[in-house]
Amino acid sequence: MSTYTYSQIQAAVNAGVEMVMEEIGGERDGELLDLVANASLSLLDNPNLTIDDVLEENYDDPEEVLSWVSS
Repeated sequence: MSTYTYSQIQAAVNAGVEMVMEEIGGERDGELLDLVANASLSLLDNPNLTIDDVLEENYDDPEEVLSWVSS
C-alpha cells in the first residue's frame, strides 16, 4: 500500500479538477468541483466535518457558495 503526503494528495485532487474542467468547462461546474476538492481535503484533516464546517473553513462567503448549488 502506498503512502502519500497531504501535499501529494492536494496536488492530485487539484490536477483532477483541472483535467475534468478542461473537458467540460463551465464556471458553475468548476465552482462545484472546487467545492468537492475543498471538502475532500478538509475531511482528510477532520473526517467529522459537516458541509457548514467545510464552507466556513474554505470560503469567505458560505452563503454565496450555497447559491452556486441552487442556481
